[in-house]
Parts: sequence; structure tokens; C-alpha cells
Amino acid sequence: MIDYHLHTPFCNHATGSMRDYIESAIKKGLAEICFLDHLILAKDLKVPSMIPCEVPLYFLSISELKNCYKDKIKIRSGLEVDFFENKMDIIEEITGEFAFDVIAGSVHFIEIDGKLINIASRRSLDARKNIHPDVIRKKYFEKLNLMIECDYFDTVCHLDLIDRFKHSDGNTSGYRDILKKIKKKDKVLEINTGGYSHKKGAPYPSFDIIKMCYEEGVKVTLGSDAHKPIDVGSKFKETISIVKSIGYKNITGFNKQNSFEIKI
Repeated sequence: MIDYHLHTPFCNHATGSMRDYIESAIKKGLAEICFLDHLILAKDLKVPSMIPCEVPLYFLSISELKNCYKDKIKIRSGLEVDFFENKMDIIEEITGEFAFDVIAGSVHFIEIDGKLINIASRRSLDARKNIHPDVIRKKYFEKLNLMIECDYFDTVCHLDLIDRFKHSDGNTSGYRDILKKIKKKDKVLEINTGGYSHKKGAPYPSFDIIKMCYEEGVKVTLGSDAHKPIDVGSKFKETISIVKSIGYKNITGFNKQNSFEIKI
């Protein structure tokens, strides 16, 4: 099995060394992992992310570990890039020098009245309480649509992150149109098991949305969003069982941004 969403100390909010994550993956019997650390170019915000000048060291660190562990586990290199439409030229310039295996797109920030709100942060709840939920949701979907239209990304991370502070019976309206666009653009949707440890108590996206994915022919991959080594591969057994029951027979892996299928 694969885990395509592991963080490292480069993001400034994960614990344990890269080797610790690799050793945890080997111990749990994983065949393949992908480091997918944050690159967030959010203006005037202190965010948990590597800074652009660290990208070369990050990539080279993974490359060295790929060679060290080549007889034990397949290691892929990737980035989780927060989508800011006015930053794409800079992001492509930063990352274009390196042969990453996966470039994943995510939306953590939306802009309302000129202010950025981190929808994944509990600290943002106070800032959001005076904004109607429909406004926040509309802004989130607008940004998702722009990101999916962008040809730069291979995968879409934690699709219904907007529901992080809700239970798993969150509002699924609007997602089918998003999934149709993901299919049309031939992108892969991440099933992120990090959601089990949040209030929603289910993966991102929820199983109702994963059913829609299958109905729309959207390919999926699997990631734990681990920020500490013990969380590598977390809740995979339960998740894969349900994903198979929905109808999926394969999940998707990547090599230098070329996708391939892995039987489950």
C-alpha cells in the first residue's frame, strides 16, 4: 500500500525526522510513500510552511533518502502547494527546476473583504463567526474551481476541508460539479485519512463524496497527512475496505508526475 501525504520538519509543524517517517512506513508494511510538504506563499502571514529557498534542500534530502532506502521502500518526492492564483508564476519558477513526482494542490486560505482566512485553523473560528457560512462556502468553491482549472497540479488535497469543524454529515451540495471538473482535467483526488482525527471523524472527502467520485470516474490516491511518524498509514485498513466496497479496484501513484494504477 502507499501513503502519498507525509509531512516533514521543513513545514515547521511536524515532528520527527524524514527517516523516522520512512522507518514507520517500513514497519507498517507500506510499499511506497511520498513526502508532500507545504509550500505556502501567503502574503503577510506567518504560515507553517517551508520557505522558497528551502525547496532545493528539501528535494535533495528526499533524493538522498530514495537511494538509501531503495531496497526497502519506494520513496516519492512531492509538494503540497497552496493555491493563490496570483502566485502561480512564482511557484512554477521555484519548483520547475526539480523533478518532483507529485505536485498537489490545496486550499487553506480564502479572502473575504481583503483579509485571508485560514479555514483549517481553529484560531480562525472567531474571525469567521460574523461571516455567513454560505459566503465562506461560496469563496471556497470559487477558489477550488480556479485551482482545478490550473494545469499545474496533479492531485487535489482534502477536498471538503471546509467541513473540518463539522461532523461527517456535512453539506455535500456542489461537489459533484467539482468532481466533474476534476475528471475533465484528468486530476487525481486524494483520500486523506487525517480527517478521522478531526471533528468530522471521517476522511477528506467524506464517503458520500467518494461515492460521487466513483460515479464520475474520478481517480483517487491515498494519504494520511501524517505530521508525526506514528500517523503514517493511519486508518488505511478501514478506509481501503470502504473504498473497495464503493467499487474502486485501483488507486493512483505517480512517478515524475506521470500517473499509474495500483491494485487494491
